[in-house]
Amino acid sequence: MTSLAVADPVQPSTAHLFHEKLQTSSIEDPLREQCISSAQRLPDDILVLIFEESLSLTMHWQSGLWTSPWLLGTVCRRWREATISYPSLWSGITFFPNEFTGIPLQIQQERLETLLARAGDSQPLKICVSTRHLPSTKPMRLLFRTFLSHIHRSKVLTVFDGKLPNGIRSLSVFHPGDHNGQFPAFQHLEALEIRTAGDAWVQWPPLRNTPLLTNLKISKTLLFPFPAFCWANSRTISLTRCRCRASDLLEAIRLAANSLIDLTIHNPDPHLLPGVFTGRNRSPPSLPLDDDLLVIDLLALTTLSLGFEDKTAGEMRFIIAHLRTPRLTSLSLTTPSDECIPSFLAFARSSDLGACLRALTVNLPPSEGYEDFVEFLGELDSLATLIIVGDAQGRVRGLESGRSSFDRRVDALLRALRWPSAHGVQEASTSDPIHIHDNPFRICPTLSSLEFDDSTMSLQLLKDMVRSRRHLTHGPPGSLLRSATLKDVVFTEDDSESSWKWLRDMEKEGVITRSSLSGNVLTIFEG
Repeated sequence: MTSLAVADPVQPSTAHLFHEKLQTSSIEDPLREQCISSAQRLPDDILVLIFEESLSLTMHWQSGLWTSPWLLGTVCRRWREATISYPSLWSGITFFPNEFTGIPLQIQQERLETLLARAGDSQPLKICVSTRHLPSTKPMRLLFRTFLSHIHRSKVLTVFDGKLPNGIRSLSVFHPGDHNGQFPAFQHLEALEIRTAGDAWVQWPPLRNTPLLTNLKISKTLLFPFPAFCWANSRTISLTRCRCRASDLLEAIRLAANSLIDLTIHNPDPHLLPGVFTGRNRSPPSLPLDDDLLVIDLLALTTLSLGFEDKTAGEMRFIIAHLRTPRLTSLSLTTPSDECIPSFLAFARSSDLGACLRALTVNLPPSEGYEDFVEFLGELDSLATLIIVGDAQGRVRGLESGRSSFDRRVDALLRALRWPSAHGVQEASTSDPIHIHDNPFRICPTLSSLEFDDSTMSLQLLKDMVRSRRHLTHGPPGSLLRSATLKDVVFTEDDSESSWKWLRDMEKEGVITRSSLSGNVLTIFEG
């Protein structure tokens, strides 16, 4: 197929022009005529490439269907012939069943059947569906059954909202299978995402037969009983705000151990999510955690992201204790409690993270776990990138009522990251509740990139730390701190003019970047 960049005579923005001009009702519009005239000179394969890009820009919901292919076919005969001839243009289906669209159900049924027919029997589908507004009326149920009878052809399936009408607990009510109760396999499905209230979807029997499923993301869904997916091929597993038993989750991880490269578990207190785990949804029964379970070696895992809350700290510690990740390169820890930090210290040692971990993103733990956290950093000899995520609300409160304990922990971390100078070790102020000395054992020796988000800190301490890491005389190769990014960082008022001059000089050199998390401030990067 010819490259779009070479063969397109009307600039690469043609698809954006289509997107704008297809909304114009006037056929005499000169730009619209120019757009159509230019398209007439394009080979079919290039025209279809532009159409596909245009479709990604013109998502509309009309009776829950993707309307852009229909829109393209109304411009001229050649466009209509091109759209009908290429099934790939019809493979994206967004289905949000709702009887209150103003379009008769018969028309909706005909459009759905035409859309599926033009996609062809052999074309894998990319499907987005929501059942929250699925009415209980029989005609709409028939429309939904037609849709479900083709859903096994999906390559990518996204359930935006899986809530079913009151009184209906299973999708099998709409699609009971053949006369023997059998369902076709999802032979093409590679990516499954269920975003909200997907209890009925994760328990739907057809989704147990997904031999190619490699990417699974589930959020705000009760996983009890734990879904019997084809976990063995999973390369990406993401469970966010889901409730399940820790032992069940470990079993799924064990099944995926040989292929899993990216694992995300964010499981905050369910009471923070009103309405998600109420009504007919029930909590999984509490069972004693079995410490005799074997440790799982995740030899392919390179990315791990974990979120913590006090209500789930015990379960998360249990999971951490049963994982070994000798090739982990990126780790993210959200709101780790002081109870979990010792577990991560043991995890770092058992997995030898010092030899492999290159990037760490973390919220600073509470005061009680701070010293363990510094010791944890001391294990990370290969760490190149460290991102400290602060507390925006705490920072605002600190500005209003004096410095917060989080701010003091930031300053203590700056002291800990500072490499000792030849002039001796300077201790933290005795008025500081965290008595952390300048680091005597030089943590994170290969750190080259540092970022602080939503923090208040001492500019003098930042200056001392950066200077110590940029003027090493005996550090290991690659140990020079090359960049420090400060996003929404506020400095204390008692910093000297010389420190501010140093900061401006570092910005000019591209070593330090100051910006806002919203991106409103110019960012300068090191050349």
